[in-house]
Amino acid sequence: MASRFGWVRDHAGRLAASLVHLIGDFTTAEDLVQDAVEAAVRWPTDGIPERPDAWLYTVARRRGPDLLRRDAAQRGKLALVVWPTQPDPAD
Repeated sequence: MASRFGWVRDHAGRLAASLVHLIGDFTTAEDLVQDAVEAAVRWPTDGIPERPDAWLYTVARRRGPDLLRRDAAQRGKLALVVWPTQPDPAD
């Protein structure tokens, strides 16, 4: 199985590094790499593209804005939550 998905090992590190450079956030870059790799799991049936690195990069970049919007919306919702300042003694 490892040799079948060797392209992950070959390209994921460089992809993450280029995405960190592009967006400036390591965690988000890792999430984008994971999304791209999940999309590429179908390669064994569809065939591996001629340039797997370019394919992964394109998928990650296209999903980037969606991920950033989703994270911003989640942060906005968390900001609206009223957090208790002290534990309720009745609990």
